[in-house]
Amino acid sequence: MPIWNTAGVEEQPSLVMDTWRVVEVVWSIVDLATVLKKDEKGAARFLQELDVDFSNPARPTSRHLVGYVRQNREGRVSSSIVEFDPARLVCRTSTGRTYGLMGEPGWNGDARYVLGRWMDQFKISEWRDVTDEVMVEIAAPRGPAKTLH
Repeated sequence: MPIWNTAGVEEQPSLVMDTWRVVEVVWSIVDLATVLKKDEKGAARFLQELDVDFSNPARPTSRHLVGYVRQNREGRVSSSIVEFDPARLVCRTSTGRTYGLMGEPGWNGDARYVLGRWMDQFKISEWRDVTDEVMVEIAAPRGPAKTLH
């Protein structure tokens, strides 16, 4: 459920994001069920499709890129990150889109605005910035791509 219409992954399979951060959100299935106008099981299925981590069912979480996509001139919150390659600075999301990360992490005003709207839309009240954890991954010895949960 985008805030505004964006090109589909078929049209834009990869994007470059600069002035980026990584956030982890905690999903409330009850609140999401209200947003989606579905029952709690339907909301849980929706989250599974988004590749939300249910290792702690009481606190399902997902991680998302938040940043500025210059080629579209827009702030953006990605779908759930499913894979992260710290050597290449590339993330793949649950939609199959890849994001190349350019430059150092940071906050962009447009992206911050979109994050606020996105969290309001999905009734997300609990989140944290995990960019520093991701930076440790980037600085660590290079290995194969990892799932970022």
